Amino acid sequence: MILGWSEGFHDAAACVIDYDGDIVFASHSERFSGKKHEKFISPELKKYIDDHFAITEYAFFEKPLLKKTRQLFAGQYKTVFSKRQLAWAPTKTFHHHKSHAAASFQTSGYAEAAAVVIDSIGEWDTTSIWKCSYKDGEVHYEKKWNETYPRSIGLWYTALTHFVGLRPLDEEYIFMGMAAYGKANLRLQKLLSELLRTSYNLHKGILGNEAKLLKQYTKNDIAFNAQIVLEANLEPIFNKALKYSDNIVYGGGVALNCVANSPLYELCREQLWIFPNPGDAGGALGAAAQAFGGPLNWVDPFLGYDIERKASMKQLAKQVVNTIQKDGMCGVASGKAEYGPRALGNRSLLADPRGDDVQDLVNTVKRRQKFRPFAPMILE
Repeated sequence: MILGWSEGFHDAAACVIDYDGDIVFASHSERFSGKKHEKFISPELKKYIDDHFAITEYAFFEKPLLKKTRQLFAGQYKTVFSKRQLAWAPTKTFHHHKSHAAASFQTSGYAEAAAVVIDSIGEWDTTSIWKCSYKDGEVHYEKKWNETYPRSIGLWYTALTHFVGLRPLDEEYIFMGMAAYGKANLRLQKLLSELLRTSYNLHKGILGNEAKLLKQYTKNDIAFNAQIVLEANLEPIFNKALKYSDNIVYGGGVALNCVANSPLYELCREQLWIFPNPGDAGGALGAAAQAFGGPLNWVDPFLGYDIERKASMKQLAKQVVNTIQKDGMCGVASGKAEYGPRALGNRSLLADPRGDDVQDLVNTVKRRQKFRPFAPMILE
């Protein structure tokens, strides 16, 4: 079997693929350690994999030495000279952005496509476009265009997340949610565009001098106008990608911005596949996919550890209903854990949607800001 893994920045994860192209297991490290956004493969996850799978190839999702050259450039000396070892000794290493592209393309079902990758940073790449295809059953990737550090859409969005008082590399999704409460401001959009153009540096103070001018605006307005600027910068990138293929696959952490994804779906004439775990954790699957070299048998993102159901679905449904009627909400955990940051049903809080207090109830239990929205489950 092939093990692919990612670690060292945020959201470490591991993925196991067999030689038939089946994804046998995939999980975030945090699901085993209980530490949110775990940077490294936890001892618990490593032991689980070592005990359960006969691994013959070890694939890492990026090039460590190449990454250190950029960290030196950025002045991250403590990171560069860290003596921490990887969880396993890799037999193969792949470029960070190429791993994102692979996770997207080799799960897409497309015979050929253009892959768009947009994130905070890989080794040096921050945005890239890849021509993806299979030749004689082997996958091939050709980089067609890229942008490199320090210009980064992902770091810019993360820097703004930090500026409004949220945790960078964690609460960007909250910053996205704040946008719903803001108002358009052309002057603010111009300032945000200038911040993106003039290369702030996340590792040297988050934002440049222009950030002082942001203090005159509300957090909600910054979020709203940042979303507009983000979408305006994504469109030309995707138009470039459409020159190489009608099929588009999308990966990298910025692909988690589901608000921006809706217009992209229309732009790509619905021929768009966004891998459900497009961030760094998904790079673990991308590394394993490249080592495998062919299309994967993608079914769904329920790929983590399994919680065996102790009762029939009918019995469980009755328990859930009774608990919701009594307490207003119920936690459910059964089946395999989702591979990715979205709760998709197997690990969920269920609440009675009737009445005016359900949003406050759920947000209080989850310790979230009161403005935070959430999506109800509905019949297909």
